[in-house]
Amino acid sequence: MTRSDGAHYAGVGRATVDQIVAETLRHDPPGDHESTCTMIATLAAADLTAAELVVVGLHAAQHQALAAKDPEAHSLGLAQALSSYAVRLEHVGQTHDALKTCTTAVSLWEPLAASDPTHNHGLAMELNNQGCLLADTGRQEEALAASGRSVTLREALVAHDPGTHDADFAAALTNHSRRLAENQQFEQSLAVSHRAVAIHEERVACNAAPTPCSATALNNHAIRLYATRRGPEAVEAASRAVDLWEELAAHNPAHNRNLVTSLEVYSYLLGRMGERRQSWKVGARAATLQQRLAARDFPNTDLVDELVDHAATLLPNRQWDSTAHAVTFWESSAADLHPHDPGIAAALTASVRTLAETGQHQAALDTAARAAVLWETLAQDDPPTRDNAFVAALTACAAQLARTGHHEEAAACSARAHQVRQAAHDAHQKPALSSFLSSVRHRRSQNKKQTTDDASS
Repeated sequence: MTRSDGAHYAGVGRATVDQIVAETLRHDPPGDHESTCTMIATLAAADLTAAELVVVGLHAAQHQALAAKDPEAHSLGLAQALSSYAVRLEHVGQTHDALKTCTTAVSLWEPLAASDPTHNHGLAMELNNQGCLLADTGRQEEALAASGRSVTLREALVAHDPGTHDADFAAALTNHSRRLAENQQFEQSLAVSHRAVAIHEERVACNAAPTPCSATALNNHAIRLYATRRGPEAVEAASRAVDLWEELAAHNPAHNRNLVTSLEVYSYLLGRMGERRQSWKVGARAATLQQRLAARDFPNTDLVDELVDHAATLLPNRQWDSTAHAVTFWESSAADLHPHDPGIAAALTASVRTLAETGQHQAALDTAARAAVLWETLAQDDPPTRDNAFVAALTACAAQLARTGHHEEAAACSARAHQVRQAAHDAHQKPALSSFLSSVRHRRSQNKKQTTDDASS
């Protein structure tokens, strides 16, 4: 399925969307679209993505009403409408609702395909989407079964009409390769990935233009090669993927984000193969491109991730400014973001290592403390997703306390990390970390004063 990570429609909840669709159906008979169009135009002015979701949802609801009266005449239209609605739901981050809608669509496509094989294409597409959604919701074995069925159907279609279905078959193979890897079947995953890449290469040999699917297949193949300890081949495949994305981005700048991802994969693999300098150059290029994209779409949360990732490749080359750049970026944009934005906390956490590696231990301690305070605030709002980051920040803080000779405080901080990890106390029962750190600073001040008094006496 098409991915749009982090995309959410602002200000319009799913319940509101459902209510709008229901109210529109109640008041607008099929064919009378005046009030519907007025409602959509008003919504689109505030949020175009939400308006699109409502339009597609309304379309699906209308087909559902028609199919309830005459299933035989309208089941195909309903299957197609539900397929589109599932994709839009996934686009706005409603993965569970998208899976439910997609599963309903599959149940409609199956009898259609059984009675008329020309509908196998629609069924194969929906099974492919279902596999992606099942994987996204952690149901890996079911995802593998769905993607396997999609591949089987696509292969049969290719046997009858290769020119029409080979690209879709290759795309299904790439997704199936991912599902196999998610189920720890790495050698099988590699074999399927190799088959997908071979189909794309055959198409190019027949003068077909490169496509995003062919570049994606190469990226996936590079990862599968590395997972099966074929490092040099993985690097070569990643390099070819970068070349393809560059060609595609030259004709369509929207692919620059895919190029950034491909460069990241290439940089990582080069680093794992010991080619540190080349890894740094490729990572720097990814960071530069991401920064250019961020300038057109500010604030951009991808930028700090790219800078932090790039910082990891810079460390062996003693290039220290990237994580500091990430922190500066987030702090300078704090006015446009929530004051406790997780991007700032993540950048601070990543910066601790940079400061420590360069011998700036007091600065590393202060930064670790700031990160821990931020993560504590964030964890109170969303414990399931933020507690791990809070524990990591506490652990980093404990390490820096120990490194600067404050062993008693380090032990206390480490114990606190253990308490959070075990979820022994809820947020209201824990002492505030800011108070804890204040007490640490107070004791340090008292210790210095005592030392001075002892020396003077």
